[in-house]
Formats: sequence, C-alpha cells, structure tokens
Amino acid sequence: MFPAGGLLVVETPSRKNAGAHYTPKALAEEVVRHALEPLVYAPGPYQSANRDEWRLISPEQILDLKVADIACGSGAFLVSAARYLGARLVEAWREEGVATLGAHELETNAIRQVVAHCLYGADINPMAIEMCKLSLWLVSLDPHLPFSFVDDKLLVGNSLLGVTDLAQLEALHVDASRAPASQALFDVTTAGFGTTLDVHGTIDQAIKLRRNLATEVDDTSPMQSARAKERQLERLHQTIARLRDVADGIIAAGLALDRNAGKPSKPLDEAYENLRVAVNDAYPSHGDADRSLLDSILRRGLSPTVATGYDRWQPLHWAVELPDVFEPTLGQPKGGFDAIIGNPPFLGGQKLTGAMGDNLREWFVNTLAGGARGSADLVAYFFLRAFSLIGPRGTLGLIATNTLAQGDTREVGLDQIVRDGFTITRSIQSRKWPAASANLEYAAVWGTRTLVPDTIHRVSDDVPVTRISTLLEPQGRATGAPVRLPENEGIAFQGCIVLGMGFVLDPEEAQSWIGEDPRNAEVLFPYLNGEDLNSRPDQSTPRWVIDFNNRPEDIASTYALPWQRLHETVLPERARNNRKVYRDYWWQFGEKRPALRDAIKDLGHVLAIARVSKTVMPTRIPTNQVMSEQIVVFATDSFAQQAVLSSSLHQLWAITYGSTLETRVRYTPSDVFETFPRPPETAELDELGRTLDSERRELMLRRDLGLTKLYNLVNDESIRSTSDADVARLRGLHEELDHAVMRAYGWADVPLDHGFHTYRQMTRWTVSPTAREEVLDCLLEENHRRAHPSG
Repeated sequence: MFPAGGLLVVETPSRKNAGAHYTPKALAEEVVRHALEPLVYAPGPYQSANRDEWRLISPEQILDLKVADIACGSGAFLVSAARYLGARLVEAWREEGVATLGAHELETNAIRQVVAHCLYGADINPMAIEMCKLSLWLVSLDPHLPFSFVDDKLLVGNSLLGVTDLAQLEALHVDASRAPASQALFDVTTAGFGTTLDVHGTIDQAIKLRRNLATEVDDTSPMQSARAKERQLERLHQTIARLRDVADGIIAAGLALDRNAGKPSKPLDEAYENLRVAVNDAYPSHGDADRSLLDSILRRGLSPTVATGYDRWQPLHWAVELPDVFEPTLGQPKGGFDAIIGNPPFLGGQKLTGAMGDNLREWFVNTLAGGARGSADLVAYFFLRAFSLIGPRGTLGLIATNTLAQGDTREVGLDQIVRDGFTITRSIQSRKWPAASANLEYAAVWGTRTLVPDTIHRVSDDVPVTRISTLLEPQGRATGAPVRLPENEGIAFQGCIVLGMGFVLDPEEAQSWIGEDPRNAEVLFPYLNGEDLNSRPDQSTPRWVIDFNNRPEDIASTYALPWQRLHETVLPERARNNRKVYRDYWWQFGEKRPALRDAIKDLGHVLAIARVSKTVMPTRIPTNQVMSEQIVVFATDSFAQQAVLSSSLHQLWAITYGSTLETRVRYTPSDVFETFPRPPETAELDELGRTLDSERRELMLRRDLGLTKLYNLVNDESIRSTSDADVARLRGLHEELDHAVMRAYGWADVPLDHGFHTYRQMTRWTVSPTAREEVLDCLLEENHRRAHPSG
C-alpha cells in the first residue's frame, strides 16, 4: 500500500530494456579528456607526442567548440566536459592576460560560458533530460547569478531515429538519392502539387534564433534574461514545427514497412510517394488543409510494436533541431559536432528486437548500417550515428561493452566507420566495469575523422602502439577483416536447439521405456551439452532426449510413452510461442539441424568443441547421440584436423575473431571456423592428432579430470613441469603440435617461444606475444589470399 499523493518509483520497460548504466566520475573524466585534448590544443596530441609542443587555442575558439552526448542520461559526461573545457578556458584567459577575477569566480564563470556555448545532449527519456539539466545547473551554479539556460541544447528524442540532412526533407525520402527530382517536396509545378513549406528559409530563421540563445543568461538584459530566452525558444519551436512534422513523416513512412523498414526497395519508394501526397494535403499552397493521411502515416509508423513505456516514438531530427551545428562552414563540406562523448546503452543484439521491435531493428540495419546485417549490439548503431554527426575534424570518445570489438557488432560498427575514414587513436579492449552497479566488461574507443600522421603513436590498453585495429588491439602488418572461405562451408555446425525441457529425461527412464517398447530406441538418444564435454572425464552425458527429428505427427504419436510425455509437458509451452512453426510442430526440436545430421550420417565419430569455454579445445565424440546448441560439431573424424584445431594457431584465431564472456571464449562457426585458413593435412599432423587424443583421454580418466580442469593445470604458472610429469607431457605435446602445424603452412622459420603469456586477460601456455602477432598476420594474409586468389 502507498499513501495517497506519495511518490512511487518503478522501472519502466523502456528503462529496463535500455541497458543503461551510470558511469563513475573517474571514467567519465578519462573519456572526456582524451576526446577533447586534440581539440583544445593546436598543435596537440594528433600533431606531436611532445606535450611541451602543444599550444592551447584561443578562448574564442574554445567557446566555439560543439560537444555532444547523444545518450546523455543524467549528464555525467557533459558535466565532465564542462569542467574540462572550463579549466582550459581559464588557462586561455590567463595566457591572454584577461583573467581578472579570483580563482573560484573565474572557474565558475568559465563553466557557465562553456555550458552556454558548447554543450549538447539528447536522450530518449524526458526524465533523464530533466536530470541532465539539473546536473548542468549545479556544475555552473553561481549563487549571485541566475541558472544557466540549457533548454535549447538538451533534446528529448531517439538519437538513432530522425533526419540528419536537409536533403532528406527536400526529397521527402530517407534516402535523398532515390527520390526522383520531379517528386521533390517543393516542386510546385508537378501534378498541381505545392506546399507552404520553405526548408531553407525556415532553417535560416532557426539559425538566427539559436545564435541569440547561445549566450549566458543575464537578467539585466531584456534580450538575455531567462524569460527572454524562454520566449525565444518558444519562437524557435514554432518556427521549425512544420519541418519537425514532415521529418516525423519521413521516419514514420519508412518504419511502417515493418520487417522491410528503411530497406531500399520499390515499396519504400511507394511509401514516400504516398507521404508526398499526405504532406501536400496537410500543407497546401492554396485550398483547405487535410491532415488525415499524414496523421495516419505518423500513427502507423511511430507507434511502438512492442511494450516500451512510450505511446509513440519521438525521432530526433538533428538537421532540424540544431541547424547551426550542422550547417557547412567556410572550407568544410559538412557541419557537425566537434566531439561526441558518452556511454551509449548496453543492449545485446539478441535482445534488440524484443526491446524495440522488428521495424526499429530493420531501420537501424538499413539506414544506419547500410544494410550490414548480423546480431549487432545496440552500441554498434550508436557508433555509426555518432560518426555521422561529427564534423570533418570531429573526435569520438565512447564507452561500450567489450562486444564492440567482437563478431557482428564489430563488423557492423567499428569496421564500417574505420573503412569510412575513422582513425582509432586510443582504446581499452576489455576491463571490468569500475562500479558494483553492473557486472560486465567494458571497452572504450577514442578517435577522429581527421588525418593523424603515422609518426604519432596510438595507445592500446595504456601501451603506445603504431596502429590500433578494430579488434581494439595493436594492429600488425595485415589489415582488414577475415573472409569466410568456401572450403570451410558445411563442416562446422551448432548443435540442436531442443526448445522444451520436456524433451529431456534421465537414462534410467529412457532404458525403462525401451524395455517396455523396443521401438522407443529409435527416438531416444544420449543428449550431450557443452558442460558435459568439458567437465566429465569420459565426456559422457547424464541425460537422454526424445528426438522425433522430422517424423510427422501421425508417425510420432505411435511412440506412446515419448509422445505422451511431450504432449503433457512441451505442447502447453510451445502453444504460447510466437513462432508458428514452433507451435505447429511442437513435438519436434525447435532447430533440428538437418544439415548437421546429413553431414555426419556416415561418420562414427566427429570433432566437437564447447560453444563457450576457457579451453577452446576440440575433442572426439561418437555420433550416436544428440549434441545440444552449446556444442559446435565439426563434420570430420580426421586426426590431422584434430591436431590443427587443437593448436595455438586455431586457439588464437578463435579468441581474436570469436567473442568473449569474461575469460571464456564464445566459438562462433561463421566467424571463427569458416574464416580459418586450415593448412594441408600431413602425416605428421595425423600422428600427433592420434597421440594427443589417446594420451589425453587416458590422462583424463586416470586423474578424473575434465577438459577444463586438465587445461587449468596446463595453463597454471605455479605448476612447474618438473613437478607434474603429466602436465609437462601435455605442454610438450602441444608445443610439438604447434611446430608441426607451422611446418604444414610452410612457416617453420617463425620462432614460437612457448611459455606462459597473457592475451585478452587470459594467461595460457602458448606462443609468445611476438609470435602471436606474426601468426595472426600470416593467417589473415592467407585468408585474404584464398578468398581472392586472383588478387
């Protein structure tokens, strides 16, 4: 019970699904400093490594900087930016000899000037914006002066939705290049259409109003008082209201295509033809206005398709809201922010559709990522948007989860912006979040659009390096992402997704069913998962599973006991599933993996690896069982392939191009195996593969150790080879195996220097850091050679 009139704070779906975390002050300050240093010094860190050669820019130039956080939350980064730029402004005043106030007054005055001129924020949550205002008021507080005016620079809206170029408004299309010239919004001669809208005239008025707002509040001045600024802001909103309305229509028309939202296509072009009619009806140059069609488009497209806490999406139209920031300047082809800083929401790619809906995810893919698909985390789209919003000399300083540099998220985000001219100048690949509020690993990226000479060192995890790759680690001589190789297709598969615990039973019950009806042996099998594979010495499984495979209902129902079990336990669960195929074929696995079954049907044994593990070590298993989705199955029984996949080369490739969960590696067949350029099989590899398999199997059984515990011993620096003969033998065997794999490639001259070395926060018995860099370079070059043999 809550008292009448009391305050109840609850977590809304939008907040719960946002993946938002408050950033500790020290981390925010670090991000801000490295993002803004290159802007306030000229020459600065991008021109000279010698700090003594840096020169602070003028006070006027500092106050001309535009710094934004496009997911600002309560404003931690903007507060840090206010303090940092304020401190530099004080230094610049002192250098010019114009600092006449006391130290405290000077600092406060500087921060007030920075807040008035330099800082911008946006957030989807209106309450976050109110908290951000409060944060900026407090940091710029002078008890003798009115609050700073920040309403014109803190915007409520979805930073990933909205028009970013006036050409989109003129063409009335999210992709201005697709709109025929004859269908431009302001072509009053076409088909009798015409509107009262004037994009450039309106934007010119808005720029003048915004420039009047960008001054410190002075209640003694009729034009600069807080009340005057409120009236000016109201006039600004009235001035751009129609452009906002039309821009909302551009977003809504594209979102209304649901799973094809924003996808370049004939339906998309038709949607914008309809929007053109709707806008001309709503804003005619003569006759009565009719908003019915436009309102219908807005309602249909901007209504969330999943529970979010919002009745309607609110796009943020950067080119309309901040035209003074985005207008081209003399000598620069485009405007934009000088820096974007912040900590965008952490939301995994698998959760994005459920949190925001199919149409928003597809919009991000098609309009932000240029059609690049994959299960990218939300932060990849924030990086793409942020990069698009900075000017030609702009910098970024952003935090993300460590998945930023992994798999699909890297390919969609960092890979694309680097291809488009972004230089990573500083990075943190993976560190534990410095607060108890979140149990996660974070990454951080700093960089710029401007050219940074090769003579200027970058900094990767606090170590000076020549270049930083999109993996957020020192880049070797080989560049670019690995390509999936045709020779590796149809070999590595994820196991079956059962989708329903009712399928699983214990071995005793399975045997009793078979005793009752021997036909049940046709649909009952051992059920192996990743934990069994890595934790049990004999790699057996303590559970069985009902597997009807492709059997239709009339045949499956003849297996009385298994059918009855699934009817009672799985049918009720599947009946609630959103996917029709799961509901209609409830007695079959969710994902039966027919390609896997076909690939291994003639094999008695295959190689398998746990999909998430510390070991990243394949093992040999029989095929007369069902492998779960937590196992990656390789459709081969080759001992030479077992040797190759057990080598440090393959392990390093998996760690580098897979993804990580703390100190565990997630093995993704498409990103790891399909790109791995395997060497030719040799007799030496075959022999070593057989030796590793037999000796390791005997050792695991004799010492009652699973793969994980066994390799924990191998990778334990405190265990000397002289104190444990078994561990010494296994280390030596892997060393032999690595050299044999190198010989198979023809790289025998590369010194491997085995020992205990740390990579990606994991210490292992493996090749040296120097060898690792050379091996990864060689593998990437070989991948590219095979992918483009004519090149």
